[in-house]
Amino acid sequence: MPFFRLSPEEGERLKEHFRKKGLKEVEHQHALWAFDDEGTRVFFYATGTLGITGKKERALAKEVTRLLKGRRVAGCDEAGKGDLFGPLVVCCACITEEAYARAAALNPRDTKRLSDARVFRLYEALKPLVKVFCKVVSPEEYNRRVKTLSVNKLLDEVYRELVERVLNECRPEELVVDAYARKSPFNDERVRFEPKAERHLAVSVASVFARALFLKELEKLSKELGIKLPKGASEEAQRLARTIKEKERYVKTNFSLKAFPD
Repeated sequence: MPFFRLSPEEGERLKEHFRKKGLKEVEHQHALWAFDDEGTRVFFYATGTLGITGKKERALAKEVTRLLKGRRVAGCDEAGKGDLFGPLVVCCACITEEAYARAAALNPRDTKRLSDARVFRLYEALKPLVKVFCKVVSPEEYNRRVKTLSVNKLLDEVYRELVERVLNECRPEELVVDAYARKSPFNDERVRFEPKAERHLAVSVASVFARALFLKELEKLSKELGIKLPKGASEEAQRLARTIKEKERYVKTNFSLKAFPD
């Protein structure tokens, strides 16, 4: 079953296309809209995923690929912010007009909904298609900087650095940052600071790269320490953190400093 990652605007354009083509508009569970073409269905979810199923799915997939207008876009997202162990990783991905349809057909999406294995498969498939700018903030650097900055202020600094590089080197038509705070830190009309921005293709791609790099770095730290470091900030992770002597090297200590006695 073919899937695509589309922006809300692209979803609306395809809806109008299928309506003008004369396809029958139908109900489809949880979909914003759906059409039927002699038993083949095309449907679009609020998450940004477009799916096609039925005998004509290959033909309709080719049609969708042809209709996707190549655009030079960029998006940014981070990983590791809610994890007790490991780094904070921020990535911005730039997709060219030529690679846009191929990247959309891989249907990258919010990595919170994906298995680690799926994240790595997407990571490898997307690497030849996009240009990515990432900053890996190690636990040591993170702990040093959050002594004088809030986490969001730290993110402001990292994002500004990456966004400036993307705008200068890629010159995208638009750049969307997944909002991590109420107020945008960017005073640039070219940058959109948007909640739940993974529905945009480039943000989903950035999310995949950020998550993959976070997982790689967490694995390195696990091998170095000789203990498998858990993801997240569960009670299990808290208990393990209390047993580690070099906390600054492995643990984001701002989660709860009281939890880490000297």
